Amino acid sequence: MGSPRLHDNRIFPMRRRSSRAILFIASLLVAAPAASPIDAAAQTAKAKKPAAKDAAKKKEPPHDLRSWNVGREAAGPVIFFGKSQSEEVAVSFTCQPDAGLVRVIAYGTARGVKAGDGARLRLSNGPARLEVAAIALPNDKNANVVDLGGTTKISPRVFNLLRGGDTMVMEVPGRTIGLSLKTLPGKNEQFERACLGGKSGK
Repeated sequence: MGSPRLHDNRIFPMRRRSSRAILFIASLLVAAPAASPIDAAAQTAKAKKPAAKDAAKKKEPPHDLRSWNVGREAAGPVIFFGKSQSEEVAVSFTCQPDAGLVRVIAYGTARGVKAGDGARLRLSNGPARLEVAAIALPNDKNANVVDLGGTTKISPRVFNLLRGGDTMVMEVPGRTIGLSLKTLPGKNEQFERACLGGKSGK
């Protein structure tokens, strides 16, 4: 009768060890799949970061090479926004001291008008506003577009458009355009003095 008891005592510890081993292996198998999606997600996120940076670079608008500059025409001093006085000019203000007028021209931006048509040219910079009754003029570089040109009296309204602010808004038929004023400081005062015969209208 003693030997069966010894046999049973040997069997139960072996069963316990086997059960523990099975439970340990099972726990490893359960834990392993849970970790893999996290690792995969981390690798995917790392791969997306460079792609997102590349996409952001592609979306960046090209640098605007135009700036505000002061020049001179036969009628008098001119301030314009463009690459040069004859290249990619968006708008110009030409002072005509003898006539007491400022000629304002918006170049090649209006839509739905043809040469000879009348149109309104509106400019604003914060609270400063100027509206000019303009005529559509043939563009000397592109027959498919027109310029808008008109005159207004020399007055603080003109010079206020060129003071302070970040952007001048130009409204023409069919389009509204923002012109950066970052390169304007100093040049506006130079234009104002030249227009007023060496005096500032401040």
